[in-house]
Amino acid sequence: MVTDYWKDTGTPHDIIHANEVILSSMKPYFHGCKGRKMFR
Repeated sequence: MVTDYWKDTGTPHDIIHANEVILSSMKPYFHGCKGRKMFR
């Protein structure tokens, strides 16, 4: 969640930029199966 920044998402470019801001602060994760192993 972004609490100190506001981006008007009026154009497709603005939406892409807003997504980039959110995704850059997220930690990578994987939930699911790969082969016979289950990950959480």
